[in-house]
Amino acid sequence: PKTPKPLDVIILFDKEMNSAKAFDKKQLSPLEESVRGIVGAHYDMCLSNCGMKKEEMGSMQACKERCYSNIMVKYKMVAHQSRDAEENLFRQCLAEKYPNVQQTDYSLCTMNVYSQRVEMLMNHYANTAENLLDEIH
Repeated sequence: PKTPKPLDVIILFDKEMNSAKAFDKKQLSPLEESVRGIVGAHYDMCLSNCGMKKEEMGSMQACKERCYSNIMVKYKMVAHQSRDAEENLFRQCLAEKYPNVQQTDYSLCTMNVYSQRVEMLMNHYANTAENLLDEIH
């Protein structure tokens, strides 16, 4: 099966946002895979650039550590932050509807939580793609 592009995930997400049912969390998986893929490509290219530099081993190690700090650590932080706040955001959303919480409020709150996660992942994807293109040119 072919992996959907990030834009396909956003289109699916938009369709979900306009429905009355809760967001299907499985739809985030292709987006997360796409972000992981582009981050991996950026990291591999950075390591490759380190290998092309004709420097002594100490500098090579420092270059690889910079790649990890600048690319992988940032990705792991965004991935963690995008998941970390879900439960609190959901509870906060429902609390705002209290005392008249209705069934549709659960779906809307779910959508709000995941829309923030999608936004964070898409922003990171775009930033990584931009950085990757900058390094290529």
